[in-house]
Amino acid sequence: MEDGKKREYVFITDLKITKKNAERVITAGRSRWKIKNQGFNQQKNIHYDIEHVNSHNYTAMKNHYLLVQITDILRQLFENGSVIFKVIQKMAKKNPQTCKKRFAHAH
Repeated sequence: MEDGKKREYVFITDLKITKKNAERVITAGRSRWKIKNQGFNQQKNIHYDIEHVNSHNYTAMKNHYLLVQITDILRQLFENGSVIFKVIQKMAKKNPQTCKKRFAHAH
């Protein structure tokens, strides 16, 4: 470790841990923590201020939190999928009939 202190972590998994895969499992676990912590930090501090109490009613608070989660998923899909939307938009402008036919058959 950077500070010279030894740290011990515990992973709960149903994977069989071997000398061959241990490093990969540790890396995957740390990556998962990073993704989870970054996502929660963004929800809490940047996008939605979820630390703020919006109600004293438990059901209302739970519903608000679930709506924040849905909103965050939609925001991420929009931000990360914007390239796909641009390609579809470009394709539709070039040849609207072909685009319409392709999407009609996709259902």
